[in-house]
Amino acid sequence: MGKVLAIVGCGESGLAVIEEQLRSLFGEELEVARPGPGQEEPRAQLWLFGGFSDYQGRGNIDSCAAPALFAQRTITKAAHAAISALPRGTEALLLDESPELATSLAETLVQLGLDHLHLVTASLGNFRARPGQVVLTQLPSGAILRGSAPVAGASRCGPPSAGSS
Repeated sequence: MGKVLAIVGCGESGLAVIEEQLRSLFGEELEVARPGPGQEEPRAQLWLFGGFSDYQGRGNIDSCAAPALFAQRTITKAAHAAISALPRGTEALLLDESPELATSLAETLVQLGLDHLHLVTASLGNFRARPGQVVLTQLPSGAILRGSAPVAGASRCGPPSAGSS
């Protein structure tokens, strides 16, 4: 067993993606711990937080024991190019597992210069896409119920590809 990385926050789908990427890079040399509220703190050599509020929420962490990093969401170059190609003023539904994560995705897109769209945020349990509406997400495709509009796949955040749903 190798070093321990504790991940707090990031959303359930984000945690799954991060954990998969870490396992592909480090294999068994890195153990990933995902402590929940009220659980015993793992003996981690590094902490990864989804945001500062996640860090504050774990107030009992001995900040001197291990360094803390904060995850930053981003998109691929291909997704950036695809979103950039959408016409100015296009309404894009940003879909994530919570309203906060959808808002975070909107912030990421604007920070990356993708501010030419009309962005509307929505969460999984609370969205209605119109037929033909552009839906942007970073969720695994299995997490999204089939709806009336195509939805981008999990590996990218971009406009829906032909035939996806």
